Amino acid sequence: MPRRNSKLPTTFTVTGRGKFPIDMLRYNACTPRTSQDSAAIEASIVEPYYEAGRNNPQLRSIQLVIAPGYPDPTAERWRSYRWEVSNVHQ
Repeated sequence: MPRRNSKLPTTFTVTGRGKFPIDMLRYNACTPRTSQDSAAIEASIVEPYYEAGRNNPQLRSIQLVIAPGYPDPTAERWRSYRWEVSNVHQ
């Protein structure tokens, strides 16, 4: 895992369906970027997996922030939960 030497936080987006893998917040030492991102995480957890006749849960994109000095997001681990990492930048 590359470590950032910068004093700036790293922001990134994860996109996926179904329940958000909440343990990934701890694993990547990250937090939701905004209150809307936090609400999207909560909604993914409390929303029924199959809504009113739909076979696919809602696709969500959630922005997260990693504090300075912590490693970059672990894209392969996110992918194992069927969530994709994109837009990684400082």
